[in-house]
Formats: sequence, structure tokens, C-alpha cells
Amino acid sequence: MDKAVFSLIGYKFNHVSLNLENIPSNASFKLEFTPKGEYIQSEGLYNLDFIFKAWEKDQDQSNPKILVNCLASFKFKENISLAEIPNFFYPNSIAILFPYVRACLLYTSDAADDLIG
Repeated sequence: MDKAVFSLIGYKFNHVSLNLENIPSNASFKLEFTPKGEYIQSEGLYNLDFIFKAWEKDQDQSNPKILVNCLASFKFKENISLAEIPNFFYPNSIAILFPYVRACLLYTSDAADDLIG
């Protein structure tokens, strides 16, 4: 179990787009999370490419209201093999990253103006 110790070592946003016009206050959204990754065993490094999209329900999915592409790197304490990466790592890596995605969206939206003053 000790081999599964990992930490987030960095992240960056490649793309962020928001289209918040004409959204009713009672709107419901459909969310999509699309993660993919690459593991570099010689470095114990997992690079996650994470895409988050949101659409108003019953609207055109080819034009999301929110689109974020984030790249993140996670480092394992030891250079374990791909087969030794526990299944819990994958959903946990997204859970660790998502607060940064949410903060980015808040900062780039009009709500950030209210918070920053």
C-alpha cells in the first residue's frame, strides 16, 4: 500500500471557455468529464489530460457553455509499474484536480468580479 503514495506536482490550463449568456436562473446542466492519461514508469509520473464540459440540458452538445482542458502531473513515491497503480488512483486524481478547475472557472466568470471587488 505504501507504494501507492502519490502527489500532485503541477497543473496548467490549456483551454478555458465560458458562454454564460442567456442562461436562465433555473437552468439544469449536463456534465461531462473526459480524462485520459499517460504513465511514465521510469519517472513514476502520471500525466493527466482532463476535459470538463457543461451544457444546458436539451441544448446542442457541440457548443458547450463551459469547456476546460487541464493538464496535471502526479508523481508516485516509487517508480511502480502501470499494473501496480491501484484503481482508486484514477478517480482520486480527478477529485484532487477538480477544485482547481472550479476555482479557475470562478475566477474567470463574472462571479469573480463580485468576490474581488
